[in-house]
Amino acid sequence: MAYSADVAAGDQATAAQYNALRDDALIFVELAGGDNHACGASTTWTDWDVSALVPAGAVAVEVTAKHNAVAVVTFGARKNGSALARNGWAMGNSGVAESVSFTTECDANRVIELYSSTDGRVNYNITGYWIGVGI
Repeated sequence: MAYSADVAAGDQATAAQYNALRDDALIFVELAGGDNHACGASTTWTDWDVSALVPAGAVAVEVTAKHNAVAVVTFGARKNGSALARNGWAMGNSGVAESVSFTTECDANRVIELYSSTDGRVNYNITGYWIGVGI
């Protein structure tokens, strides 16, 4: 597999390098939004297997989170097994359904982790994914 770093600045890629680079391309595939998934335990990162929603080879997913709580809700998503605290998003207490979309890497089994500070108040949907394609 070749990467752009394999071609020196100012040099033209060989045909073999170019063809290998084309195999590294990622495309985004938009989905209508699937599963309307809610977290289980609050303040705990929980696994979400999205393999029924995205195909093998997907490397990242676009997650939309929506809440209708009359309270501030902190939520997040991260790659399965990550130790990063990617739960800094918070939505206000307007009582009106609010939503936000963000991207997170998924593991080879297409599992991500979700976080919500309030049980059942945040619904998550997968609205797209990134997958590698050979041209």
